[in-house]
Amino acid sequence: MKRTNKEKIQRLFVEYLLKEGGLVLTLPNGMVLEVGVTQENRRGDLEIIPDYCWVVASQRDRSVSIDSYNLGLRYPGDKEMVCEHSIQSADGININVVDVV
Repeated sequence: MKRTNKEKIQRLFVEYLLKEGGLVLTLPNGMVLEVGVTQENRRGDLEIIPDYCWVVASQRDRSVSIDSYNLGLRYPGDKEMVCEHSIQSADGININVVDVV
């Protein structure tokens, strides 16, 4: 069976992460996507962990980060409004939403 381009790119991407530990992609409109599979060990050194992943998406002075343990949101202090609300997903799960405008 022939592999699609998407499958090839995904395989190469994961192989690269597991070899190098991380990758930074510069996307259109100044968006930067950082993906890594590294974690600090007991000595404080970074090591590649095959079943762990973190992602940071940033644009100018704003960023969102996620990993297995945390979800982070960074934005400048001059933002006027932070709105928290919850929605229900299609499968009936309550989801908390934070919007910064």
